[in-house]
Amino acid sequence: DAFEPLAITDDLESVLAIASRQGDRAGLYRIALDGSEVSKLYEHERVDITRAMTSTDGRAVYAVRVDDGLPSHLVFSSAHEEAGVFRALLGAFPGAALSIRSQTADGKLWIVKTESDRDAGSYYLFDRENNRLGLIFETRPDLDADALAEMRAISFDSFDETRINGYLSRPAGVSGDEATPLIVLVHDGPGERVYWSYDPVVQVLTSRGYSVLQLNYRGSSGYGKAFLEAGHGQWDGDIQRDVIAGTRWAIEQGYGKAGQICVMGTGFGGYSAVMSATRAPDLFACVVSNAGLYDLSMMYEADEIDDRFWGIDEEAWDENFLLANIGRDREDLIAASPISHAGKLEMPVMISHARQDKRVPFRHAQRMRRALEAGSKRFEWYVQSREGQSFYSIDRVEYLQRVVGFIDDSTRLADSGRN
Repeated sequence: DAFEPLAITDDLESVLAIASRQGDRAGLYRIALDGSEVSKLYEHERVDITRAMTSTDGRAVYAVRVDDGLPSHLVFSSAHEEAGVFRALLGAFPGAALSIRSQTADGKLWIVKTESDRDAGSYYLFDRENNRLGLIFETRPDLDADALAEMRAISFDSFDETRINGYLSRPAGVSGDEATPLIVLVHDGPGERVYWSYDPVVQVLTSRGYSVLQLNYRGSSGYGKAFLEAGHGQWDGDIQRDVIAGTRWAIEQGYGKAGQICVMGTGFGGYSAVMSATRAPDLFACVVSNAGLYDLSMMYEADEIDDRFWGIDEEAWDENFLLANIGRDREDLIAASPISHAGKLEMPVMISHARQDKRVPFRHAQRMRRALEAGSKRFEWYVQSREGQSFYSIDRVEYLQRVVGFIDDSTRLADSGRN
């Protein structure tokens, strides 16, 4: 089902690859080049292999990384002499995710990257011959790690006992299970997942006193083919039930209070933010949707799937993705579209979009605005004319300032309404 070649063995008879078959999780395989044998060398019991570390000579895989919550590495001691070097580097950076970014052809100099939930990335030069390690640069040297939020791995049983994993980030200085206003930040799309890492949006939100919950709902990648395909046809169904179940779990744990929670996302995450709020309006004080998909019937229009990237036919790939995930029945698409449920949104909604967005055309936002106006709903409208899907530079700062102000006002309004 998946195949990523990594190395050719010394005898030139086999390839080492990250692969999966018959719906298994992606593991490490040895595959004979003549097709005579396929051997599974390693597979994690819950998650796919995230990446593998290959030797400089391209003849061995000496370690793999898996992300079952926090990242961890399995080092194959007998695979190659570089395995011992990699193990020593792991020991030099405890608690960090480590990757080898490049090496000289003779294997003497390595570029090593470390990152964590409170480190956006630091790069080091390792002189293997002289056993010296020196810092090249930090991606964000201006940030004080002690002032940033930690990202903790969590898991819970969803509405049907399916195990859902994710992450909870709490404001620095908040202890125990102290309740804070909570933001459910939905990641952008089936076929992707959230990893333990530095996230600037999460850090902005936690620095303003909000806890942030991120979920790898069914349909997310990284947990095997069966979990990925469990999201097919469930954009407005089980995926939203997972988001709602995760929100209720956070409330039960004391991390948030119903009515003091906002749901937020970009792309599919924006779609999900709106749809989950229409399903459980009692939970959420506000909705923030950036570049959201609001009218699924538009998804098959030619100008939405006509880009071609990376030498593949992107149009064909996109159409197959859409057929698997949302189908093509027009009535079903309309029923699963946020514009059809705008009348159920009793909480404030922020709709943001960029006019130059080629992936999710601005027409989506325009149609959602008309639906909100038709229902006389409260909403904030934020549009940038010169941006693509993601806001950059000063636009990104302005966007996040608007988001924080909107959430502050919405949660304060909801709280005063209860009192």
